[in-house]
Amino acid sequence: MLLAFISQFSFSQSIDTIPVYFGIDRYACSPSSIQAIETLKQADSLHLFGYTDYLGSSAYNQVLSNQRVNSVSECLTKNGISPKQITLKKGLGEITQKEQSSPIGNPTNRRVDILAFSSQHSSPTGTSQGTVSELENFNTAKYKVGDKIVLKGLSFIPGRHFLLDSNAAELSRLIQIMENNPNLHIEIQGHVCCISRMPDGMNDGVDFDTREPFLSVNRAKFIYEQLIKADISSSRLSYAGFGASRPKISPEVTDEDRQANRRVEIEIIAK
Repeated sequence: MLLAFISQFSFSQSIDTIPVYFGIDRYACSPSSIQAIETLKQADSLHLFGYTDYLGSSAYNQVLSNQRVNSVSECLTKNGISPKQITLKKGLGEITQKEQSSPIGNPTNRRVDILAFSSQHSSPTGTSQGTVSELENFNTAKYKVGDKIVLKGLSFIPGRHFLLDSNAAELSRLIQIMENNPNLHIEIQGHVCCISRMPDGMNDGVDFDTREPFLSVNRAKFIYEQLIKADISSSRLSYAGFGASRPKISPEVTDEDRQANRRVEIEIIAK
């Protein structure tokens, strides 16, 4: 059901997911707990999805997830968000896990995700429009080990780790470079924008496909897997996600700042 909601907006423009976290059995939200509020005010549409961890019954958790969504909605309107901007509110109950033995549950699953859509304020997630790819006319002699190159023109579906079909050119360039330079080893690094506080020191975006806060990791892994499918040896590849821990620009004030931080990079490990 959730992916059906998201697919309606696959070609809309969005900031990365903004999570709001709660304690065990809690649903009260304070306005100060919401990140990037000024950016959210500029959005055309906000979608709120509520979750719980595995503590409690399924019926109780469904009610609790709805209470969390409603509480965040009230916080947003108190912060100057128009109620008309909040076009979808849905509690999705508990996030099931294979390991459910901890008596304190999973704090990263006790949350509401805010997904903001805009048709005019920002570039699509993962893109850098109006720029020339650094991979065009690539020459390893120009780079040294440790150098990083931003992959430009990559558009990820908002809140997900899959590329839009129309953004294959940069990926094709990277595959060609790896084929032409058999001694080149790289690490693929994912980053997100717009998040500065998460529980337990975590600071990654939430991936709607896995419902876990590893969006930057999963986006880097997706590129890694595409290279593997193109017969690039895994011994030449690695991947990592850094969430919002390594911003190029801080603080993020404009949409351009956020876009600069929302990126995938390759680091040259050996050549």
